[in-house]
Amino acid sequence: MLGALEIIEKYGEIKFSTGLIREQLVLSDFLQYILHTLAVNDLEYVRQDLEGVLRASFVYSELRKENPEKAHDLINLTRAYLDYLEKKKGSTIKGFARLADGTGFSSPSVDVVWEKWFGRGISGDWLPDRLFPDGEETSDTLVEVIETLSRIPEVKLGTYEDGEFSPLRVARIVNRWVNGASLVQIAREEYNGDLLTCTQHIYGVLTNMIPWGLRAVQKIAFAGEDEVDWGTLSLLPAMVYHGVRTKEAVALRMLNIPRVVAEGLAAQWRQAGEVKFSRAGEWLAETTPEQWERALPQGSKINGQEAKKLWEILSGNLSWRKAFG
Repeated sequence: MLGALEIIEKYGEIKFSTGLIREQLVLSDFLQYILHTLAVNDLEYVRQDLEGVLRASFVYSELRKENPEKAHDLINLTRAYLDYLEKKKGSTIKGFARLADGTGFSSPSVDVVWEKWFGRGISGDWLPDRLFPDGEETSDTLVEVIETLSRIPEVKLGTYEDGEFSPLRVARIVNRWVNGASLVQIAREEYNGDLLTCTQHIYGVLTNMIPWGLRAVQKIAFAGEDEVDWGTLSLLPAMVYHGVRTKEAVALRMLNIPRVVAEGLAAQWRQAGEVKFSRAGEWLAETTPEQWERALPQGSKINGQEAKKLWEILSGNLSWRKAFG
């Protein structure tokens, strides 16, 4: 934070923008802290007790110990930020702070999402089958979401390709991942066969950053809308995170079911008809190796018995020694 203050001083006038956040990402957490404070307190209260508000923050406490002069600079920075928000948001400042609070984005980043997505919450576009279509098609909505997230410093979406960032390519990869394509298949189709780079990109970036960003876009796109099906909307980030496309498969993945077998078992769960989500663990424990065999895709390197043992080990219900000793 000390370095951020020194750079801001060098620039002179402070411009609260995504450019500033991108250069000094440490500022994002601090600005989010101020936004949270505004979400639960009036602006004038925060102004009048600014030092008291900042005293509760770790960064201010540390600066007071290390460099009291810089702690004073942080107060001035916060005062400038409050002035900026009041000028930009006016009487809507508290509503904006409440909406932005919890997105994990600073206000400049929330503004980027707001300008693109506020008022665009069309439920039909956000159904799983529409956002993650099965086949060669890629959802325009998903491409737009990826394009928006590429401009958010906190997300640091990036791409594992040479040349200009391609929202369409990233959306296509996400769509294939959700629809069950294996890492080997995605690597062959999107990464010139480089399995290591593919795995790093999907697990290191896409499955972490896109669910987070997708949730933030949803929150702003559907702000103020009545009768929003948040249950279905909440599933979409989880589908990206777990790499599956049905609510049952998401539930199974949360119970440590390997992705390769999750949709196959989910289909059998639906066929069972009366299994409640609260009993998913019990149902899994009662499944037979033959059921796991049917759930595996053709050409799998393991059989149903081995797949179930792997799940039992991952769940802590079976030791490696007992399973394979």
